[in-house]
Amino acid sequence: MPLKPAMRWDRGNPYEVSGYLHGVSNQTATSTHRRHRTITFILALCIGLASCEAGRDSTMEVAVSANNSRDLHPSFSDSVVVGNNSLVDSAGLAGLEVSVMGRTFTAADLEFGSSTRTLWDVDESGQVQVSLRLLQKGQVVAGGATSWSLRPNTEWLLVISRGIVPAQRGDNYTIDDVTNPTCESLAIPYCDGVLRMRIEDSAANFLEEGLWLFWVGIDTDPPAAVVN
Repeated sequence: MPLKPAMRWDRGNPYEVSGYLHGVSNQTATSTHRRHRTITFILALCIGLASCEAGRDSTMEVAVSANNSRDLHPSFSDSVVVGNNSLVDSAGLAGLEVSVMGRTFTAADLEFGSSTRTLWDVDESGQVQVSLRLLQKGQVVAGGATSWSLRPNTEWLLVISRGIVPAQRGDNYTIDDVTNPTCESLAIPYCDGVLRMRIEDSAANFLEEGLWLFWVGIDTDPPAAVVN
């Protein structure tokens, strides 16, 4: 039985499956546990999408990472920094605005459980246009834009976070990976693309803090395996 698109996060207990979308908090997770949770979540997502009907329309969804991440700063030995992903804290993501293909979302639209507002059908060809900005005390302190090509039978997920690195990534990274990121250098599972927007020094919680976006496109109608 196919999953309803707006409910695909709810596979069993969503708090246990992903630890990922906003509304779940785990400030004390170790890097090993974070990596395990990331891979578990992405695999659960892929299993969910594979169970959807073949040939269904492509969709787009916007999400914010649930957890305030604790990461080593690559420029300072043994220095741990915290990425604040709160949607109500002005030092976090309370001032977030995201525009995707003509639809604009604020922090209030991205609260946990709001997927019916942030999930919609998209064309199977053409361009995705995304822009973000982060406001603090009425001033834009970070922002950027990107685009990529749509694909048929694809469920797109856009994930936003704040920190020295994106919320879902590998453990080994350098300052060059932070300032010139790629999906490969940051080891983000199933990543199609990543964008870093440097936060102004006057609003940053630590040096080189960034506003991050990465996106994943999962094929809902993969070719059947060939059996010899």
